[in-house]
Amino acid sequence: MGTGTQPGSRLTARLELSATILLIVVALLVGGITVWDRLSPQPTQAAGVRPPSPPPPQDPISIEGAPILGDRNAKVAVIVFSDFECPYCGRSARDVLPEVDRQYLRTGKVFLAWRHYPLPEHKNALKAAEAAECAARDGKFWALHDWAFRHQTELVRANLLAAATTLGLDPTAFGACLDGQTTAKVKADLDASKGFAITGTPTWFVGVVQADARVKVTDRLEGARPFADFQRAIDKVLPSDGQGR
Repeated sequence: MGTGTQPGSRLTARLELSATILLIVVALLVGGITVWDRLSPQPTQAAGVRPPSPPPPQDPISIEGAPILGDRNAKVAVIVFSDFECPYCGRSARDVLPEVDRQYLRTGKVFLAWRHYPLPEHKNALKAAEAAECAARDGKFWALHDWAFRHQTELVRANLLAAATTLGLDPTAFGACLDGQTTAKVKADLDASKGFAITGTPTWFVGVVQADARVKVTDRLEGARPFADFQRAIDKVLPSDGQGR
């Protein structure tokens, strides 16, 4: 029997060589992509990082006519510009607002003022806002607010009418109201927001209530923020006795 390399051995060697070459090529490609990424212009904002917020408004914000949750005599206020169809608004309303309510609103330290900011891309947001204002005429704004954020994908007129009935509102009067009686009120909120550099919802303003009932803003929060962010902004301006009155 000769001493030359057997065919099976030669095949194995070729396969090993091919695998080695393939690994080298892959390594070069990955290395090249990494180098290219480092050399390429990078976006100014990394994915998932919130861009810096505009500064708080310099002039106090009016809350005249805004639905209020909490003690209207509190000296600290949170104002929210929100949209009933916005998923981030819904997340805030369901997950964060209850804790703000428990720690600050029910204790009389702070009140929450709502301003409408229905986004044009949300086809049912304007009608839901009008429905909430219709409910407000009978003291049921916050009841419809809670219902709307539990049913964000169901805010068509028929469901709003059904919800109103469930909440004890007169369906005939509510239906008539939905035919445009509160449209001007919602659009007035949109007009009032001009100059605040609001680009999305929810946008929150935390501040101190002035003698003329307007709110001098000290902090601006945007998006679905954790409770700790609200706590930090509120505690910073609470009176030293912590009562907010």
